[in-house]
Amino acid sequence: LTVFGAGAPVPIAQSLFANNSASGGASSALGYGGGGALGFGADAQTLSVTDCVFSDNRALADSGGAILLRSSSCSVALTRVAFVANAAAETSSSLGLVGGGAVASVGSFQRVLLRNCTAFANAARPDGSGGALLFRSQDSEIDILDSRFEANAAGITGGAVAVVGSAGTSVRISGTSFAHSSAPFGGTIAALSAEIATVSALQPDAMELMPAVAAPSASMGGTVTLDSSSRFGDSAA
Repeated sequence: LTVFGAGAPVPIAQSLFANNSASGGASSALGYGGGGALGFGADAQTLSVTDCVFSDNRALADSGGAILLRSSSCSVALTRVAFVANAAAETSSSLGLVGGGAVASVGSFQRVLLRNCTAFANAARPDGSGGALLFRSQDSEIDILDSRFEANAAGITGGAVAVVGSAGTSVRISGTSFAHSSAPFGGTIAALSAEIATVSALQPDAMELMPAVAAPSASMGGTVTLDSSSRFGDSAA
């Protein structure tokens, strides 16, 4: 399913997306070869996905195994959505610039909310980032609330979540658990560009969780914030 151009808000509810694939190539309607089940390229529009399941979808050579957000100035809400065994970047050689086994966001000025979502056994391999989620969106606001990530994996960075080259983007994670994530760099969350300023916790006690998070640069731009209600466990890098 591809949504492209201007139009009315797009609501999707109580649906199953399974065994779909996007083979890549700049000739796609989005000008981008990802979004195995859903590609959203409608600028200044609203997308809501509620009570849906995305299972075994593939973006073979690009980003967003299940969903690719390739729009600007849009609002996206994913509520009670389950992402199971989706995959991205399976045939890509972009060395970490593509990925997001479940969802990839690569636009600008986006407002993205994930609430009460589950991501299980999604992958961005062999050369992808963000086993479940990849954010390459500029000047955007990302909220991940009351969700669960388990057994997601990336071939390069961010076993569960990767934030790459996202100048001016703020990512807030609250009430969310991560378990059994894996990646060579940033077993759970990777914030990998000079534009990501800090990875911080609201409570001092949570700072001991920081080894699960990779943030090699802290110079300018957006933030990744983990509050005291977020948990990490059994992740490996």
